[in-house]
Amino acid sequence: LAGAPWGNQAGDTIRVTVKGNTVTDVPVTPYFFVPAATYRKETGNRITANFTVEQPVPSAALETVALYLHSSIIVDNQYNSVRVTVPLSDVTIGQPLSVSATIPDRLLSGGYLYARVGIKAAGVGEYIYTLPEKVQL
Repeated sequence: LAGAPWGNQAGDTIRVTVKGNTVTDVPVTPYFFVPAATYRKETGNRITANFTVEQPVPSAALETVALYLHSSIIVDNQYNSVRVTVPLSDVTIGQPLSVSATIPDRLLSGGYLYARVGIKAAGVGEYIYTLPEKVQL
């Protein structure tokens, strides 16, 4: 639980009795999330991400919204070639947001890259991410 990017969990212990094939759902409510993001290669060396930030927990405070690009499907706040941090003044919860980034030559030459959006709530250690998406260049 420490540093998790969600709230409203029932507690820190879930007891499960396993007999054969057992499935246990653990419901959580993320502080913030992006229901869908699209990425488009623009002319030249630009890429644009379009997405909306949603806030299921009204008391949560937004700390970071960022676009990440990398040559590998493993792309996040730690592993990235490009990180574009969105000014929080540009983010309106529930409203479409467009973020552009310059693609470095080393990524352009690969013919594709992976993109994703990450969001961090204030006071927690972990980000919530969209799925990484492969973008053909």
